[in-house]
Amino acid sequence: MCLEPVSKPKKILSLDNLVTAFHVFVGVYTQNDAHEAPALMKYGEVIQNLAAQGSNWKFYDENFRFLRQSQPSAFNWSNIHWELWMSAQKKVEKKLINTDNSEGIPKGCCFKFVQGTHCSGCNYKHFSFAI
Repeated sequence: MCLEPVSKPKKILSLDNLVTAFHVFVGVYTQNDAHEAPALMKYGEVIQNLAAQGSNWKFYDENFRFLRQSQPSAFNWSNIHWELWMSAQKKVEKKLINTDNSEGIPKGCCFKFVQGTHCSGCNYKHFSFAI
């Protein structure tokens, strides 16, 4: 027996998406581990500070959570992982794309697909890209 999700998980494409998802995560996580709330708030601050500096917050977030998944006690939410933090200091290059809307979706691409929602099939292009 193999269990598979019915739909693809939504990708975090912006800091706003991350903050929204993180708030939900904190709400669920702290129901059983209320003492972790201050550490989670510190982690959120680290991510927001990286973003404010123009650093690669997404790199830090994805890699920190990957490491924490295998060894939660070794990677406390409130402790900055300095190796990841230094690697994240590389500035994120913003690509200029030709768009026809305020969301940054290139012309000819499926808006629903790029936003991570289900598309029942349309004539637009279906591929992921970094915004």
